[in-house]
Amino acid sequence: MSGAKYGRPGGVGDMSKILQIWSLSKTFPGQVALHEATFDVEEGEVHALVGQNGSGKSTLIKVLAGFHQPDPGHHVTMRDEAFDIGNAQAAQAAGIRFVHQDLGLVEAVSAVENLALGFGYRTGFGRRIKWREETKRAKQALLDLGFDINVRVPVAALGGAARTGVAIARALQDAEQNISILILDEPTASLPGADVDRLFEAVRRLKARGISVVFVSHHLEEVFEIADRVTVLRDAKVVATKNTSELDMASLIELIVGHKVTAASIDRQIDQSAAPRLEVRGLIGMGLSDVSFEVRPGEVLGVAGLTGSGRDTLIPLSGGNQQKVMMSRSFRLNPKVLLLDEPTQGVDIGAKEEIHTFVDSAAASGSAVLVASTDSAELARLCDRVIVMHKGAIVDTVLRNGGSGASSMAERIDQVLLAGSSLVAHN
Repeated sequence: MSGAKYGRPGGVGDMSKILQIWSLSKTFPGQVALHEATFDVEEGEVHALVGQNGSGKSTLIKVLAGFHQPDPGHHVTMRDEAFDIGNAQAAQAAGIRFVHQDLGLVEAVSAVENLALGFGYRTGFGRRIKWREETKRAKQALLDLGFDINVRVPVAALGGAARTGVAIARALQDAEQNISILILDEPTASLPGADVDRLFEAVRRLKARGISVVFVSHHLEEVFEIADRVTVLRDAKVVATKNTSELDMASLIELIVGHKVTAASIDRQIDQSAAPRLEVRGLIGMGLSDVSFEVRPGEVLGVAGLTGSGRDTLIPLSGGNQQKVMMSRSFRLNPKVLLLDEPTQGVDIGAKEEIHTFVDSAAASGSAVLVASTDSAELARLCDRVIVMHKGAIVDTVLRNGGSGASSMAERIDQVLLAGSSLVAHN
């Protein structure tokens, strides 16, 4: 693939690039949010957009969507014709569609109704809605993305990947003939591994239809799995555009943060004879069934599970966007027990590394740490053991020393999650 390097797109007239942006800037009072960004999208590619919070990637997406007007001095083409970037109607007419992280679905109604809300109902005599046709249309739209689901149940009853599928189908349906680019903004932020796989299958189907997908994510392992190219923003500037085949994890992280990051080597020695700092026996209620576990001083125990497994009720903590600040305050108290629920959800790679270091330090200081996460790679990075939950019960325990390193541990966690429906619960 003829991917441009370090943000320099191909010249005008390069028909493989359906969208080309030169020198795009956006300034707010007292803040340069985007500075002379150069970016392009090739036809039928998956193009990842990554960077720390505040790097400029959200601003770039919002300018494309027409939420923000760019500063003067840019040049943008769509299929080699001048394109009015910053204009929502122009983006719509050009076949650019967006699915934002909150999806924008009405969860109390069905997929059929959500799709119709975006496109309009088919009606017959007396303006009666043709529900049979609406159901057939919605069913086919989801099947085209690889989702064979009940389109008549409330969206709230669907899994995370299926809900995202409904949002994608709604975004695409009114532009089926001229859709060019689908922009997915943090689509996997709260999805467990199995749902991520389903979503990526939908992305591959879109790519096979010639639709370009711009994929915004903080999960770098996903970039290597799904993207053909990746553009990195740092300090409001595009610092690189690379084929993913040219990079590895270390080099991508270095581009994002601007310096080398050394991966931590976890080799904790847990005193198994020490009295547990946290001990739970026969916990029931709120969907939990006879849950028992213990965490010793200096140990990090992970909790994995799909949505509805009980993982999300085992540690009933409130979330938020200030994880790093809150945890740094907690660690200064030298806690005996530390409970963390999705500690890095929605944070950038730099903050994520700091949070991981905080957890390592807490364990090294003797804290017993319990951490629940949908990110198997994160659990493998942090934890000595991981309990896997299904239907409110612990169905398996994955040990760090049960394989070769964190990568193997993450794979074993995912294997147990995928097999969850066939596992027999045990304590």
